[in-house]
Amino acid sequence: MNLGGGGRYVPGMIVLLSPVWGYERRRVGRAGLAAPVVACAGVCLLAGAAHLMYGGVSTGFGLLRLIDTLVPVAAGLAMATGTGQECALELQLSLATAFPTTLARRFTVLLAVILATCVVSVGVMTALGQWHHPATSVVRVGVLLAPAVFLGGVGAWSTLRLRGAAAGSLAVITAWLVLILAVERVVHDWMVQKTLLMVVGLAFFAAALALARRGDQLMKQEGA
Repeated sequence: MNLGGGGRYVPGMIVLLSPVWGYERRRVGRAGLAAPVVACAGVCLLAGAAHLMYGGVSTGFGLLRLIDTLVPVAAGLAMATGTGQECALELQLSLATAFPTTLARRFTVLLAVILATCVVSVGVMTALGQWHHPATSVVRVGVLLAPAVFLGGVGAWSTLRLRGAAAGSLAVITAWLVLILAVERVVHDWMVQKTLLMVVGLAFFAAALALARRGDQLMKQEGA
């Protein structure tokens, strides 16, 4: 269907950009989109409560530490849930649009939501005087975004590799434990630490897309 004389798809039949992204947003699912939003709402409530209780005086590193855990873990679980929404894998691999392209769109939708939650969280904490970290200006967003990308990459790759959102979510929690129990104890410079997390997270996303190109391996995992 929808093929021209030269074997290519008729341009007029190509799906418009907006419906495509709307479809991917629906495929991610409410659970995937809700996790970062709920985490962001929790950040705003905590920062607001601290502001009311202490009159705008910073509560110190404790609140930031809690939020630095809440937002990235929610991002990782959201990515695991969103990646695991593809159940008809054999049909997906048979479509004209390559599976890595579809997966990249899904990642983009989730990463956009994650970025927005990081921006809002940092903005609210800064406005209410609860930001207690040496990072300044736009770099503040990276303090939350770097671990969020790291755990998101782990969630995306693990879910695709293990063929299950539950397994991917477990991998996210495991990666978070490794982060706080090992990485943070070894890498003390926060800029080096955040840069490392961002690079490793992006590498996991690249590995997930590379795995998506190997349809034979995915189908073998599906039948296992």
